[in-house]
Amino acid sequence: MTKESSNKIQISVLNVFTPYKPAGINYIERKGSEEELQRIFSIPGMQINIKGIRGCGKSSLVQHFLKEKEIPHIATWCTASHTAQLLIENTFHTLREILLQIETTGKAVPTSSYKQSDTGELITQTYFNCYDAPINQTTLRSLLPKMTNDNLCRCLGASGLIWIVEEIDVLPTAEQEDWLNMLILFNGWVNTFRTLRIITVGRIKETGDTLCFRKDVGRKITEIEVPLMTNEELAKIISTGEDLLNVEFAEHLQEELKNIRPGTILPENVHKIFLNKCLKNRIEIRQKERRKIKDRN
Repeated sequence: MTKESSNKIQISVLNVFTPYKPAGINYIERKGSEEELQRIFSIPGMQINIKGIRGCGKSSLVQHFLKEKEIPHIATWCTASHTAQLLIENTFHTLREILLQIETTGKAVPTSSYKQSDTGELITQTYFNCYDAPINQTTLRSLLPKMTNDNLCRCLGASGLIWIVEEIDVLPTAEQEDWLNMLILFNGWVNTFRTLRIITVGRIKETGDTLCFRKDVGRKITEIEVPLMTNEELAKIISTGEDLLNVEFAEHLQEELKNIRPGTILPENVHKIFLNKCLKNRIEIRQKERRKIKDRN
């Protein structure tokens, strides 16, 4: 977003400094990781595991890349109580919500990206095929289809949807074998659906991994480790925020940031600190006139 365009719209501070969600308009380019993602996407059937320490910008990287490339996708989040089967069922529930929206409004506008005009129709067709008998909107609301691994591959593959699984590192160890088998199944469908792909996102464990991959699985997965931001990149979060909100933070804040030991502070921390500074100074939207913030707290 250019400075000129930002002057024409009302920008919320909650969309500029985003410690609790992926960065949007204040996304800082991660050139090396973005180029690696682009390279892997050119390989049909190659699944992707994005790993890194908490708060380093993994989800922001993935969301930005998919948005820039206009790649439709849906997301599922893991918890420590999840099973591999529950992840699949939750994804079917997400698909059903999309369908209900299509049935009601004629279009799908979920939290995911749907730039392809025929995506909604393709989801509808493949999802309905997961039932044993013809269904209507009432059936769709009350009955679930056969939630099998193969049916999920068909739904996602035929509609061109990428499946993002966040926080895969918290999946219980006892469930990881079933999940790895799911990855193998996805690879088995690649000859039918060339774009079928899972992107898992998770924190690095003490072993250096997010999941323990068997040899037969490891060949079908490429891991990208998102590095820590440099101090200059962290400072850019602040300067970009200044331009978007038309404010000016005290000069010493960025200078101090440049001088701290690399890795001491994470992007998530910078977003949180400067969100709090803005809210403390009652800056909730872009300012009409340039405003200086001298607060040191």
